[in-house]
Amino acid sequence: MSYIYILNKKIMNLKLLNRINFAALIAAYFYFSYLKIYHTVPYHVFFLATGIIINIARYNYMVRYLDKRVILLFILLFFVVGKTYLIYPGEGVIRDLFGNILINLSIVYYVFTLVRNEKDMVFFENTIIYIASLSMLVAIFQFFNFDFAWEIRKFINFNDDLNDPITNQLIERNRPGGLAYYAITYSYQMLILASIFIAKYFENPTFKNTIWAIFGVFGLFVCLTRSSMLGLIIAVVAFIVFRNFSLKRLLIAIVLIVILGIGFVIQETRDISSVNNLVRYYLFLSGIDVFMDFIISGVGGQNYIEYTSKYMENYNAPTWSVNQGVHNAFLTVLIKHGVFMLIPIFYLYYIYFRNIRLLKFVDFRLYAFFYVYMISYTFHSFFHNAGMFNKDQLFWIIFAYMLAVKHIHKNKLYNLGIKKKYASYR
Repeated sequence: MSYIYILNKKIMNLKLLNRINFAALIAAYFYFSYLKIYHTVPYHVFFLATGIIINIARYNYMVRYLDKRVILLFILLFFVVGKTYLIYPGEGVIRDLFGNILINLSIVYYVFTLVRNEKDMVFFENTIIYIASLSMLVAIFQFFNFDFAWEIRKFINFNDDLNDPITNQLIERNRPGGLAYYAITYSYQMLILASIFIAKYFENPTFKNTIWAIFGVFGLFVCLTRSSMLGLIIAVVAFIVFRNFSLKRLLIAIVLIVILGIGFVIQETRDISSVNNLVRYYLFLSGIDVFMDFIISGVGGQNYIEYTSKYMENYNAPTWSVNQGVHNAFLTVLIKHGVFMLIPIFYLYYIYFRNIRLLKFVDFRLYAFFYVYMISYTFHSFFHNAGMFNKDQLFWIIFAYMLAVKHIHKNKLYNLGIKKKYASYR
């Protein structure tokens, strides 16, 4: 009897340790994602490694229940990236293989073995909501120019280097970023929170959920990032119109577009960023040119900006913009790894939307969340260098959560004896 008590106590302690570690990982990623321990390892990677050690005994669970297509996805990704660096080796090979493959696969392992039942699902979402909401609240205060909110942000990383873009952002107070390291980083995080709150509204449009949805949308809006807001609008409109088309839903979508369109006009009066011109258009064109030059091999370990800079000069782009990235996450990885990179990109989308089909019938709220998030994320990353295959590990946390949720509900249907429906969503 005492042995069983000790065993249960150890299991409870392990579960508590697991949850504390996951909360620390999310906080580290949301608040310190760009900072590194001794300038080498990001803070959140430490908690990720700790989580894997905690859950190492759950290896059999991972092997047995994880969608095998995910493993195939990472195998494809490894061969595509490896092919590129065999042709053009360079310093980036270790970083890409470790940062964009091994760490992302580790995230899938950790989250999938962490979220194993409906209570774990509640814990996962509440952790993100609580941690992200604090950052969102600070960003809203920053938007209204409350001094203390900007001072709170400085404790993360503040120096006197006037050439540092983060320092300039804090000094000029032009782009609220909450407790995230940067306004763009904050925008990616708030897409998750806004999608969660909007999904709650879609499931049950009560007054309380309406307020939360407005809070989420406004929290995303204050970062003054057009692509994130437009991406959210497109995702919400697509969900409303195409889920069950009706004239009423179409009118609601039109009203929503008009209201948020007014918000964009207000944003334009506040946005003092120097990229408010055709620079990104020229960056995109130069990126296409370089991609066509290296369409099979990709540039690999070479610095692709050296190639895009030459095309930028041909377009008579401003001098300061010549040495910039192409600001398109998909084009960036296509330039690095060639046209074969389209295979893992499309395969990931196939896996994602194939897996959320089941949720449409058994958990509408989560279906709405994953649907809105993926579309808005895709549009947003189309205008920034960060993306699912280019250092954005936060996406893989949500991707792994989606896989875990799908398995939980599929297993629930199977246990209830609904084997026919279970079999159709493999």
